[in-house]
Amino acid sequence: MASPGIPTLKQFLHRQRVLSLYRAMLRAIRQVPDRHYQVYLQESARREFKMNKEETNEDAVRMAMTRGNAQLKELQKIIRLSKVHRQMHRLEEVHKSGDRQRHLPLS
Repeated sequence: MASPGIPTLKQFLHRQRVLSLYRAMLRAIRQVPDRHYQVYLQESARREFKMNKEETNEDAVRMAMTRGNAQLKELQKIIRLSKVHRQMHRLEEVHKSGDRQRHLPLS
């Protein structure tokens, strides 16, 4: 049996999974292009993790981890789609500027 204050292996591994999810969430948030939205998402993530910090009910903890992983995947998906959208927009702009140059009258 573990001494008071020293986590069991199960508790240690659980803590590592939670911290890993938290760090992954913060890394994903840093990829959000809008700085104000980044701050909002960081504050929301911190609030969620702090709110569940003292949770001891294993079912509640499991649900919070499942919800956090789903939110992380959704954020990563949105970020990927946003990057693709920005790239497509840039290509359209390059294409339009190329069309304008071809149609300039020759002097």
